[in-house]
Amino acid sequence: MRTTLKLLVILAAFSSSPAWGKCYFWVSADLISGGRTWNFISPTSFQLIPGDVVRVTFTDFTPGACPAWTQHAQIFNGDTIHPDGPMIVFVDQPGIHRFVTHEFGDTMAIAELDFEIRPYDPTPVASQILIRALLGGSLATSSGPNQSMRKDLGQAGLLPTSEPYSTMGYLVTQNEGMVANTTLTGPFSFSNVVDWVLLELRDVNDPGIVLHSCPGLLYANSICWTNVLVPAGHYNVVLRHRNHLGILFAHPVPISDHGIQIDMRNPGLIHPLTQFITIPSGQAAMVPGNVIPDTVIRYLGSGNDRDAILSAIGGTTPTATISGYHNADVNMDGQVKYVGASNDRDVILQMIGGSTPTQVLTQPLPW
Repeated sequence: MRTTLKLLVILAAFSSSPAWGKCYFWVSADLISGGRTWNFISPTSFQLIPGDVVRVTFTDFTPGACPAWTQHAQIFNGDTIHPDGPMIVFVDQPGIHRFVTHEFGDTMAIAELDFEIRPYDPTPVASQILIRALLGGSLATSSGPNQSMRKDLGQAGLLPTSEPYSTMGYLVTQNEGMVANTTLTGPFSFSNVVDWVLLELRDVNDPGIVLHSCPGLLYANSICWTNVLVPAGHYNVVLRHRNHLGILFAHPVPISDHGIQIDMRNPGLIHPLTQFITIPSGQAAMVPGNVIPDTVIRYLGSGNDRDAILSAIGGTTPTATISGYHNADVNMDGQVKYVGASNDRDVILQMIGGSTPTQVLTQPLPW
């Protein structure tokens, strides 16, 4: 089902005591599952999707004008009385859901919000998804709160102008063969691209099932925009990269024609099935070193990622190097190096702990 949240907000205050002024308060409706917040003082509406979790808060913003009061709320459809504090509402039933809050005592204020759920429309909707993410292999030297990434591949002219994932064997259901707009200028010009990434929308109940996937460009400022055409609904969101372990957002998110922003740099918003590294800024970054795309980073043993680097440079001369756009370029500087300064082999060892080469780093997320 698809939903429309219609908010009818009636603010009124009555006082029998002249010592108290008129009381005002605002109504905040926070879509917890999507991380979007709206504050309302007038009627408005926006789209919701079944399964959304909505938090409704009534806040007094005339301190001292009103006496201490107890807030109560009632959902008419469920006839449920909520205690003091924000109301947590699961949008899962059709019909009109109305919330009413009262101030009791000599002062009374009323606010009403109507939630209307309409039948689901399976017709795909166009949605823009903005992802914030960091690739651990391309981190810039700065470790401030707004960690950026290096653009070595683009600056060396090695970054392909068309998405590479469909030719690498990845499932790409939308925008296959997508070509970058190289005429843009400013912070979102092609010269500011770090690399191509792959966004996956997975089943809401089983993050191992990929339903839709779409390539996109990740910029040095950690922003990636993708435009998808999918049925509105909740999806698990995974971001993948050709030589990093993928990353799964902490909970399913609502995808609708309103678009959504998802920050995968916040360690608290990363799913337990996902491996990530915590960088000095306190942010999360995707784990580099997955030269052979699978669910494990290995330094030794069968199918290890270290040998894949040696194979990329010829397989016999460890001091050899090659330039280009290669999965074996773990640190994404445009060169594949097995030994020497800034070599790619050492990054793999660091990711598995740095001291025990037989250790492995396993990604529990089904691939």
